[in-house]
Amino acid sequence: MSERPALLGLGALFISAAILFLGGGLNGVLIPVRAALESYSTLQIGLLGTAAAVGTIIGCILTPGLIAQVGHIRAFAVLAAGAAVVALLHGLVVDPWFWVALRIPTGLCFAGLATVIESWLNASAGNRARGRVMATYMIIQLSMQTAGQLLLMSADPATLTLFAVVALAITASLIPVGLTRAITPGPVANVRLRLGRLYHASPSGVAGALAVGLVNGAFWALAPLYASDQGLATAEIALFMSAAVIGGALLQYPLGRLSDRIDRRHVILGTATATGLAALALALLAGRFAAGPLWFAGMLGGFMFALYPLSVAHVNDHVAEGRFVEASSGLLLLQGTGAVAGPILGALVMGIVGSVGLFFYIAVINLLLLAFVSSRLQRAPRPTAAEREDFVVLPSSATAGLDLDPRAAELDEVSEEEQWP
Repeated sequence: MSERPALLGLGALFISAAILFLGGGLNGVLIPVRAALESYSTLQIGLLGTAAAVGTIIGCILTPGLIAQVGHIRAFAVLAAGAAVVALLHGLVVDPWFWVALRIPTGLCFAGLATVIESWLNASAGNRARGRVMATYMIIQLSMQTAGQLLLMSADPATLTLFAVVALAITASLIPVGLTRAITPGPVANVRLRLGRLYHASPSGVAGALAVGLVNGAFWALAPLYASDQGLATAEIALFMSAAVIGGALLQYPLGRLSDRIDRRHVILGTATATGLAALALALLAGRFAAGPLWFAGMLGGFMFALYPLSVAHVNDHVAEGRFVEASSGLLLLQGTGAVAGPILGALVMGIVGSVGLFFYIAVINLLLLAFVSSRLQRAPRPTAAEREDFVVLPSSATAGLDLDPRAAELDEVSEEEQWP
């Protein structure tokens, strides 16, 4: 599939994702801000994050089965409706322990929505366009989440208004997907989370997804503490975090395009190296220049946020047709697990060497990823162009799907276990 048809055919899904991430970005910053205004304890605020992570893991486990039962569009509708209801409940019932309980379905719904979107994207893009498609998706995600965070200034966070805005945005995301006439992914059957199979299919991609969780989870939780320790004011801390997001948005597409042309593992390798170097620069050099933290944060975000779509694209290059939902859910589960452990590990290092320890930690994780991917490059060279099969678009009909695939007869002779590389 060429780049232009791949992107144009996914227009409705991209628009829905943009509106969804606008609401999600506002929701993500509104919850802790409102919790602080309500004088929730540090433990209670920490439990809000933990409960959301638990919900993310549950969502990654349950969503593949939901998609198999009702399809991508209906699964999107159910999960978006659930996320909108939970957002409104936060504004209607302001109680710390009730909020902790609500964060579980919040994490479940947003993880489920991400699984629906990413599996849909990967099922609709061939190997030669997958890197660019995933890069476009990440640009939309980062940009709209940032815009959503800025919506915090549009109303008083101590009122119901912003929770209603979150619910409106999530609900509005249903409209483009509901009206799309594009061919949706075919039926999904026998969906099971098999991380061992996923690792066997793409060790480098799986390692990359786990590393992303370990690094990004620590960065989002602890980078504001580093910025504050560097003497940055509140507005400057916001600029510091925004610089990382902007850098991530700028480099997504060039790196994705490059990965479509050469072995993706080489791009993952270079990206991990650059992330580690940028982290070391933040730890050792940023304080020596007035604008050092902002410049190096932009460099770090540019490469750090590109690792996940590169890893996802690499895994799906090696996953059989019909396994994209399983692969997307498994990768999100790995990322979520890493995001739970990352802040804890990063905080331990910061406790030993100070706030700069966060970026020493990030550098070490990327060094380990670099070493692992390098070993895989030596053991498993890239398949030749002749061995990489073109993607075949299938209709959404449950009765006509595989019958119209010219490879159907061949696939019928392959057992379920053998469909994984």
